[in-house]
Amino acid sequence: MLALLGSMLLAYLALALQATVSQAMGVGGIRPDLPLIAVVLLASRRGAATGAWAGFFIGLGQDLTNPAFLGLNALAKGCIGYGLGRMRDRFDAATPLTHTIILLIAGLLHDFIYLTIWTRLALGEMAYQLATRTLPTLIYAAFIGFWVFVLAGWFPGRRSRHGRAGLTGR
Repeated sequence: MLALLGSMLLAYLALALQATVSQAMGVGGIRPDLPLIAVVLLASRRGAATGAWAGFFIGLGQDLTNPAFLGLNALAKGCIGYGLGRMRDRFDAATPLTHTIILLIAGLLHDFIYLTIWTRLALGEMAYQLATRTLPTLIYAAFIGFWVFVLAGWFPGRRSRHGRAGLTGR
């Protein structure tokens, strides 16, 4: 029960910060995707089911600000949460740098899913959006995510099935 409340608090905090603080953090119109950082943390820590549900509800919360594409963030973040949660035992996430790399890959996959539908598979528009919006946003999110992973204190004392420290909580 406590884990569920902690997950919900992290999800609400990420959405609230995205709607408020990230506006002030914008650099040239680029803002970090704080909800994606939350999905990566939750999926890595709690597994596929929590990752999928957290991704869906966090994405749906983002979608409520853009009803024209209602469900698109929910779909993309739900898929990322589920996939990352399923694969969490296949990588050793013992360092914030490892999680930052995972965040970059998850962000690329998220935006690929999102842009495939948003652009209706217009490859030129997808490539343009990936180059001008996705990559700068991911670099910024990776910088913020690295420090979130460090400051969250999720690394010491956690053991993966291979005996190394990680977010798997085993």
